[in-house]
Amino acid sequence: MELGADLENTKNTFNDLKHAEEVQEQGKDATLVFLLPNGESFRASFKVGVTVAYVKLVVEKNTEIPCSKQILKINGKALIDPLSIIDCGVQPGSITDVTILEA
Repeated sequence: MELGADLENTKNTFNDLKHAEEVQEQGKDATLVFLLPNGESFRASFKVGVTVAYVKLVVEKNTEIPCSKQILKINGKALIDPLSIIDCGVQPGSITDVTILEA
């Protein structure tokens, strides 16, 4: 019976460590304010370790602009899909405007 309890404790410890590792890999939150071609906007929070490709999926869900047609820009600079948003200059805790253009 004790073996089962030890196994459960080991499993819980592993899960806690794995979660902490995932949080560390993804970083802290940043808020992106998306400026749409029609003049509307919306906000979403992301871990700074997420990729631009993931951000485009969220934009597609909110705007119905397909990922393949989106051009995302920060301060006039296009964001590249395989990079994380921190690689594109988004800092933890920041609020950053992202212009969405439709190709």
